[in-house]
Parts: sequence; structure tokens; C-alpha cells
Amino acid sequence: MRLKIQKTYSENEKHIEEIQKHADNNKNYFGFLPSSAYEELTHKGQIWTAVSIDDNLLVGYLIFGGTYPHLRIFQLFSHPKLRKHGIGKLLIDELIKYGEAHNYLAIHAKVAAELRANKFWEKQKFLIFKQELGGTSKSKNRRKINFRSYALNTPDLLTNSNQLDSSVITYPNRPLLSPPIYAIDLNPLFDITFQRENAPEAKLILGQGFGGLFKLCVTPEFKNELNRHSVKNGSDPILEIATSLPTLRECSEAELSPLCETLRIIVFKNRKINSSSAVNNKSDLIHLAYCCNNSIDGFITRDKALLNKSDELNKEFGISIISPEELSLSNDFYEKRSVQVSNENFSLEQLDSKKRNELHEFLTKVNLNNKLIEQLLKRSIGDTTVKEILLYKNELVIGFASWNKPTKLSKSMSLHLYIDESICGAIIGIDHLLESAIRETLPLILNRIDLYILENQALTKSIAIKKGFLLNQDKGLTKIAFNGFIKNDSWEKFKNDFCDKSGKQVPETMPSKMEIDSTGIPIKSNSTIYLKCLSLFEFETLISPGILLHKERECLLLPIKENYAVELLGNLTGQLSFIPSKATSFLSEKAYFRSTNRSGYFEKGGLIAFYVSGNKSIQEIVGTARISFSGLLTVDQVNINMHQQGVLSADELHGLTNSSGVLHAFTFDNFKALPKRISFKDAKNKGIISNANLTTVEKLPYLKLLELLEESYSI
Repeated sequence: MRLKIQKTYSENEKHIEEIQKHADNNKNYFGFLPSSAYEELTHKGQIWTAVSIDDNLLVGYLIFGGTYPHLRIFQLFSHPKLRKHGIGKLLIDELIKYGEAHNYLAIHAKVAAELRANKFWEKQKFLIFKQELGGTSKSKNRRKINFRSYALNTPDLLTNSNQLDSSVITYPNRPLLSPPIYAIDLNPLFDITFQRENAPEAKLILGQGFGGLFKLCVTPEFKNELNRHSVKNGSDPILEIATSLPTLRECSEAELSPLCETLRIIVFKNRKINSSSAVNNKSDLIHLAYCCNNSIDGFITRDKALLNKSDELNKEFGISIISPEELSLSNDFYEKRSVQVSNENFSLEQLDSKKRNELHEFLTKVNLNNKLIEQLLKRSIGDTTVKEILLYKNELVIGFASWNKPTKLSKSMSLHLYIDESICGAIIGIDHLLESAIRETLPLILNRIDLYILENQALTKSIAIKKGFLLNQDKGLTKIAFNGFIKNDSWEKFKNDFCDKSGKQVPETMPSKMEIDSTGIPIKSNSTIYLKCLSLFEFETLISPGILLHKERECLLLPIKENYAVELLGNLTGQLSFIPSKATSFLSEKAYFRSTNRSGYFEKGGLIAFYVSGNKSIQEIVGTARISFSGLLTVDQVNINMHQQGVLSADELHGLTNSSGVLHAFTFDNFKALPKRISFKDAKNKGIISNANLTTVEKLPYLKLLELLEESYSI
């Protein structure tokens, strides 16, 4: 049988009724979807059909959705009389290609445990990562559900640029740990207020947004549109609510108009400009233009014209168009995940003999195989060469990390990290434990870290890749980490060690600033073909926490009040504590907010040295860090982009804004506490810093930076 796969609305519109009929006839297998979902997912191109070329009959279909970085299969159907013709495999293979082309990390599917279909899913390498009882606790005869996952090939920093567009592997110009940001249109708010039939999905969106799965915001057009509606509907209370919602940056007419016209050609190309729906069309375009101009992830709407062009808008502007029904369908995978956390929720404890049963229970729960569980439990507790950490949330074990400390002979680390990613706040635990292990590598030596995680830990995989882990030949993850500073005279040794550990080559001599700015840092394999030219930021991420000290490298000396330093960086009165004093300092990337004074000094990839200021403070330079994002933002934008990464209150943030209502915000990572802190007095006496009172940021040129580091390190 000759088959073709159809993906567009125009191709599949005629099949919607037939698809719904098949779905209703198979409710025991598929569950229930509202009729509106079939229409909206077809508009989005997320219902694919398999059709026989000879007679154009529907022989199978696939319904999928999900939010990045996971795809979710809702239904897979092939005609009962044609089950041996590979229809299901054809649709799944096409979805795998789609997922990898769009850089998703995994595909999830739910299958009732008693169904013979499990053999098909096992054959397609969709592995079970957990089992749960379906339905509610009050339901009778609850079915056991297999949650299955397929791990996709994921690009990393050294993916060959011939295979993937270079934009795929560059870092976004925003905080790396920021969850997706979505703007919403008016309908979800009206659904809840007027108790319309779609109210349940709207409530779910707000619950997920406030719960931290993603960040919700509105555009300035949202309030303008609400003003127009409030006169007719008498919904002034809604307008009051809307004014308190985080709002994207206001844009000028000059910024919006060209973008709106480009979007109009994509979305409403064949509609008349003066049609009866022109006002609504224009409003939709303005919403989208704000989303594009503010570089957020997407827009939540039921508008069919926008849903129909979702792939094109995503390709052109990187904006996802998501329907409320799609989020509702994905809820069982994502509803518990959040990045919001209070410092009472999380704790880290060393594993001891009293906690072995807790560990065994947790590792069994996350479906780690029995042989590996036994090996991990047999590790010598109390052995100073092995670190074993339990991560708790509200006294419940949600993660376990185990790693050996590298020695000068082995210079390698085996890091086992197993996290229940469905738990609220898992991202913070993943980030902190990965960073803790990386920080325990040997100083001034190139270390190799091999990371072992579960097949379904797509979030862990994503964060690890952002920290410079590469995909290895076994589809695992490996990182080459240099814990320290690299100068011209140490480049030769670094170059040889890097080749030995990674099998990749870097230039013979340390590139100059001009070479890095113009070419980047070339990486190649043993062949003569260069794999990639990395920017300085990408290269330092690859070898993090390593820092290159080329002769033009500057550093910013930044005063910080002691109470803020403690909350951001940890306890500074003595040894830096392993368990941070605030939830914020669980994160390796933190946010700092200041006035706009000298904000131009701050560039992504730049170095910072923190000086704890104040007459009654310790008045010492305590550590260095790297800028990962810098920008002028409104308080709303801070709340949208950097929630939980900083420590200032809303009032304090407003106090930093200038006459235009913006403040300077930057995030930093790779914080290194200085082994020997430098007092302000000593730094002045030695001429490291100027004689001026350090009340604002000050530039340290390369030679002064070198003096500072040589005073604290032996480099």
C-alpha cells in the first residue's frame, strides 16, 4: 500500500469528523478530548493523517502537542484491518524527525498497562519511566498507566553546523534558567469571569502560570483591548485585575508598524484590511508584534488564523502559538513542575546509613534498574573520595546525586544524578547539584565528568547541555571542565589536555581578543574540518567554570551591600556554606539589579569582581563571576524574566528605576569565591584599585585584574 502523510489544515479539514468518530469509538484506549481540540490542533498542524495514495482514504492519524522541551502523543490510530502495514511506525518516525528538527528533547506517551499496544511502543523504543493509577482516587477499577518516553537526539555546542542551523546552538540573550514566557489574550480571562464553557482550561492555564511551569504575562494591547470591551460588557473589575498583571515593554508605533505588516502578510494575507473583523485582526497582530519584539516564547490563544500559521510564525520569529486545550491535554505531565521555591522547601543532606532505606525507596520509585541501585547502595558511606547527596523538598526525597572526587591520577568524575522531574521546583535541584559537582573538580587541571541520568530526564539533559555537557558516542553526556583561569603561558598544557580528554583540538596559541571577536575559537576533530567556531561565552561554557585571561580581558569591580551578598552568594562571614542561606543561591545563575548608571559597562561574557561594601561590612573583594545577560528592563519585565533569581522586593526595584521607568538588570554565573579575600584597604595600597571611594562600578584593566588574582590565587 502506498501512503502519504498529510499535515496541513487544508489537507485534513475534511477528515476531522472521521477522526473524532474513530476517537469516540476508542475511548477506552484514548480517553476523551473535547470536540474543539480536534479543530484547533488541526489548525496548528498537530493532527497528521496517513492517507492511501491510490484511493485517498484515511487509514491512520496521529494527534500530538506538548510544550518545549517535550512533545506529547495524545492519540495514535491505524485502521484495524491495516495494522500490519507499518502505519503507526510511519507516523511515529515522522514525529521523531519533527522533534529533532525543532530541538525537542523527548516524546512522551501514555499507554494503559493491560493493552497489547505496549508491545508496539516497546518496539519503537518508547521506554517506561513510571507507572501510575489512572483516574481519581475515588474511581473504581482504576487502570495502571505506563508513562513512556523516547529520548531524541539533542544538539549541543559542537554539533556540526552542516547538520543544524547555527541558531540552534547559540544561547538566548536572556537568563539561561528562565522558564518559557507566554502572553495570553483576553479570552481566558473572560472564560473564567463569565463562566463560559472553556473556563476549566482557562483556570488551568492561570494555575500552571502562577505555579511556575511557565511565566504568564500580557501585552500592552491586552489592556487597550480590555478597555474597548469593558464599555460594552461592564467589566471594569477585570480591567483592575489586568492592570496588576506583568506587562511586556511598551513599543513605539515605529517599532510595531513594520512588524505588524510582516505578520499580516503571514497570517491575514487574503483578508481585506477594511473587513468587519479588521479591528480584531489588527489587535491580534499587535499582540504578536509585542511578543516578537520582546523575544518571549509564545502566545496563548484560540484564534484559528493564528493557530493555522503557528509553524510559519515559529520558524520566522521563534514564537509558539498555543491553544488552551493543548496545555490542558499536557497537564498530567507538567502540572507539578515549577521554578518557584521558598528557602524552607529545599534541603540537602549527606547520605548516611540511616537514610539508605529512603534512598532505596526513591531510586525504586524513579525506575532505576535493580543492578545499579545495588551498586549505588554498596558505595562506601563516609568515604571522603565519594560525595553522596540526598535532595529533599518538604522532607520528601526528590533527588540523589553521587560523584567521586577526581584525583591527580584519574582526573575524571562519574556523576550519577537522578531527579523526579515531576516535582515542583525540580529545576532548582538539578541546577544546584550539577553545579556542586562541577565545582568539586580539581583546580587548574582539566577534568572529565561523565553524567549518568534516566532516559526520561529531559529537563536534566537540557540544563546539562547549557552547562557545556556534550553528547558522547553512547548518547550519554560528558563535560570537560577546567576549574580556574587560563593565561597565555598555561594555554599549551590546556590545549594538550583538552585534546587528550575530548578528542578535539583547539588553536595552537591562545586567540587574541581581535581573533575571538572576528573568528571565535575554532574547535576541530582529528580531521582537518573545523566542527565549530565558538564565541568566548560559548567556549567558557564548554569548559566552565574555566575563564580565559587574554591580554585585553577587563573586569568590573562592583560594590554590593553585605546583606544582599549573603542572600545572593551565601554565607560570607566564614566559609561559604554548602547549603545556601536563601533559595536564590541554590541557582548557579543569579540576578543583580541596580540603577542604570554605567550600565553600558556590562556585556554578556564580561567578568565581575564583587566587593562587599558598607562602613560596617567586611569590606572585602570576595569573588568573581561571569555576566550571562545584561539589559535595561522595567519592573514588569524583571518579574517576567527573572522571578526568584534576585533578592530585591518590588519597592526596592521601583526605587532603582530612572525617569523612563527602567533599571539595569544583569544575571551572572560561574561565581568563584576567592581563596584569599582581598580587603579594600590592601587593594588600594597595592594599587589594584583606584583611590576613589568605591560607590559604583569601576573598570579593572587586565594587569590590575591579574594582580588581584595573583594576590588571591597562585596562577
